[in-house]
Amino acid sequence: MHVKLQCVATNGGGGKDQHKFYEKYLEKCPMILIRDLRGKDPEASSNDKFVALELLKNANVACGMILPGCQDTGTAICMGKKGQFVWTDGDDAESISRGIYNTYTSKYLRYSQTLGTAACPPYHLAVVIGGTSAEFTLKTVKLASCKYLDHLPSTASRLATIPLKSIDEHWLQLHDAMKMAGTVSCGFAKRPAYKHWVSSGSLQLIEARRSTPSDREFDQKRRMLRKEIGQSLRKDREAWWSERANELEAAAASDNYRKLFQLIRATGIKKSGVSETICEDDGMPITSIHRRLGRWAEFF
Repeated sequence: MHVKLQCVATNGGGGKDQHKFYEKYLEKCPMILIRDLRGKDPEASSNDKFVALELLKNANVACGMILPGCQDTGTAICMGKKGQFVWTDGDDAESISRGIYNTYTSKYLRYSQTLGTAACPPYHLAVVIGGTSAEFTLKTVKLASCKYLDHLPSTASRLATIPLKSIDEHWLQLHDAMKMAGTVSCGFAKRPAYKHWVSSGSLQLIEARRSTPSDREFDQKRRMLRKEIGQSLRKDREAWWSERANELEAAAASDNYRKLFQLIRATGIKKSGVSETICEDDGMPITSIHRRLGRWAEFF
């Protein structure tokens, strides 16, 4: 028995390449029927055979482009992703709303309760348990039915087969791989240096707070660590000022004015020198060294 299938099924999108999305699903339907005729598909239930046959019938009607290809459920889900270097002109929300309007007014959607539809293959069963809201649950169902989340079950199945003793090692491998990829692509932001008077005890408290998980059950621990860090830093700063004051008094008492002057300069506010930015009368900065010297000569 030879079956050749070539049909087009449209839904609310109705794009010119929309049929490519359904070909791989429709090709499975005749295989179910063929294996059933040959007795080689014992796992196919009567419902599977019924759905496969009806799906082929609906696809045959849908390719006529006469009846609506999908019923109007009154729900439009829009999802778009773009990188930070992608710029769009105009109002994105307005463009999305216009696309929804065009789909509902010009595509093969159903507006009548009595007019039948050609149905919209494929038939998928997607079950979503839980969800923060009804909208998020419906969005997850749509993504799952369109095969956007197919990698999740395979990843979960692979992790489920890993022995308990090696799960930490497997996680460390994933962590190192992601960290390496991020380092190569983005690099590291230079962490600002701490003040020179910060003690090692304060640094340990800071590191302990940084390594505390961000879950809610650790909120109390983070608040306690933040309070301890503030108290420790105040003690460190007071201790440093007391030590520096004793050094200044000792230098003054011993008439060591050179050391006293050095301590005063090191302790006081570091003021920046003369700014290297020199501008013309119109405010434009001067980049040429010769012109800078000439500009200085005009005033001195």
